Amino acid sequence: MKYIIISKASMDCKQRKKINNKGFTLVEIIVVVAIIGIISALSLLAYGTIRQKSRDTRRVKDIEQIQTALKLYLYNEGSYPESLDFGGLLLGSTSSTTYMAIIPNNPQPRNDNECTNSDYSYQASSTSTDYRISFCLATAVGSLTPGKKCATSKEILNYECPWACGLPVQYSNGPYDSSGTTRNQGGYYRTVQIGSQCWLKDNLNIGIQVCNSGNNCSTDQADNSIIEKYCYANQPNNCNASGGLYQWPEAVQYLNNASILADWDPIPAGNIQGICPSGWHLPTHNEFNLLERTICTSETCATDFPDNNTATGWQGTDEGSKLSLLTLNGNNSSDFTALMPGYYENSGAFTSLNTETSFWSASTSGSDSWYHRLSTTWGKVDQNHINRDYGYSVRCLLD
Repeated sequence: MKYIIISKASMDCKQRKKINNKGFTLVEIIVVVAIIGIISALSLLAYGTIRQKSRDTRRVKDIEQIQTALKLYLYNEGSYPESLDFGGLLLGSTSSTTYMAIIPNNPQPRNDNECTNSDYSYQASSTSTDYRISFCLATAVGSLTPGKKCATSKEILNYECPWACGLPVQYSNGPYDSSGTTRNQGGYYRTVQIGSQCWLKDNLNIGIQVCNSGNNCSTDQADNSIIEKYCYANQPNNCNASGGLYQWPEAVQYLNNASILADWDPIPAGNIQGICPSGWHLPTHNEFNLLERTICTSETCATDFPDNNTATGWQGTDEGSKLSLLTLNGNNSSDFTALMPGYYENSGAFTSLNTETSFWSASTSGSDSWYHRLSTTWGKVDQNHINRDYGYSVRCLLD
């Protein structure tokens, strides 16, 4: 019979190996989990970048497809379309031809890196012989670097489309989105070129509402470093729909001690910005006259709308009709798009909602200031001066 003698040292070694084979230590587990986490994070980052790149590649292809369709459109129709309905059809203006069954939308999500959550933006030139489409890339695509880009009828430019009249302007409480097509209180005002002048196409709505209850308001707007406004019948929805109403001193922001009772001291030189955006100003009486002469087609344009203060009352023939769809026989052919928000009387009452609108000018006449008024019962334009404590609408003019 053979005996196998196992030493105590040998037993201890085997026991240690058995113990050591039970699993990982806590430190080892932590290290492994950390490595897995890092790998997962890098994978997600890489996946997100790939998706961004894919969206940007699609954006460039979208723009190229639109350019191709617009080239054919120009060839057949003789001009570029005035607007594009992204997500909708591109139909001929003089024919029933379908140039695009679906005009591509900017793919979602849109707010990649420095890009904002907005759709493509199209603008035709004033003569419809060219256009530009604004879009944004989060990553480089070919020779195009990340950032805002501009597509024209000739090429895709590697920089943002320069601002031009007809594009929206970002400013406090603007009623439209950044494309100027959806009225959603998105902080943008539309603009329109009329002759040599560029106007805001929407009434200003900047400021804090003075009165918030009742149907009247006996409180004057104050020189207190806060822009204030009235909303018709103290209803904020009326401001959102057609802009705020401002007393004249508020509109000029009390420049050079201007007040309800006091004139300029001293009389300012140059444009009066007032409550308008930077680079814009409250139009003078003569600048309103130039607007009306621009759209005037009668033989008495120069005398109806002179560069002086001699003409008052209802002037012209159908200029009011050309400034609004809501005036008598209104056709808004100028695209000025005047609304009828009514106005605030110095008695504290509001009046003439949906029937009248008056716009302040920066010009004074004694203790009064000049305004220009439109009405649903007139096709002409009323120009006159009145006490400065009335609350009227404000349209701004590009410097």
